[in-house]
Amino acid sequence: MIEPELDSQFQDATSLRDAGDLPGAKKILDRLSVEYPQRFGVWLVLGGVEMDLKDYEAAERALTTATALAPQSEIASLALFLTLKDLGRINEAFTEMRRFLALRPESRQYELLREELDEAGYH
Repeated sequence: MIEPELDSQFQDATSLRDAGDLPGAKKILDRLSVEYPQRFGVWLVLGGVEMDLKDYEAAERALTTATALAPQSEIASLALFLTLKDLGRINEAFTEMRRFLALRPESRQYELLREELDEAGYH
């Protein structure tokens, strides 16, 4: 069950994000991540905002928490993969891909990503 205050503040953060106010969204999401540390959605959206802000170290922390809370979340795993890639940590990115595919080998999004990586010369 979503707490009404969490839901309201989370909606505020996503509205700010959607309006392009990434620092405003981050401020709310940072607070929510402390107040509601077990909420997957907070960590996932925070990780996405951090990626958009190009703070990949912070994105990694948020997305690592998100994948710990929801190990089978394809979107969280893909975002963590891309973040690690952006950090230049390719081996760790592929370790995350393998971790996720061990849980959900039928992943269509990872299949598309692998095809794109093959076309780009990553083998």
